[in-house]
This record gives sequence, structure tokens and C-alpha cells, in this order.
Amino acid sequence: VTIVVSAAATVSVYDAATTSGIGSSNLMVVVPASTVPSTITVNKVYANGLVLVTGAGVSANITYSPF
Repeated sequence: VTIVVSAAATVSVYDAATTSGIGSSNLMVVVPASTVPSTITVNKVYANGLVLVTGAGVSANITYSPF
């Protein structure tokens, strides 16, 4: 997963199929607002899907490999 964020707000990425399935146990990464704009590579495997929870005004681009 590569995350490109262009606003000063926190972005959290979860391994979940829906927003109702997110929780601390499936949190993959938190990109703090202090690190934007930035590109972050997350070398983790996800099984269920990717759910992003963002702050106001966030523009994020996510690329991933299903393999």
C-alpha cells in the first residue's frame, strides 16, 4: 500500500471490508497530519479490504497490490 496525502489531516488505514468493521485490531497505519504532504509505503498484507478514515479536506491517492 502506498499512500499519497496532500492535506494537513490524519489518515488512518484499516484492513476491513466496511467502515463498520474498523477497529484498533485491524489498524494498518496512521499517517499523522504533521507528515503531509507525503508518500508512505506500508509493507503489510491486508486480507479484507482497505478502508481509509480521513480528516476534513484530505485528498489521498492509494495504490496497492493484491498479491
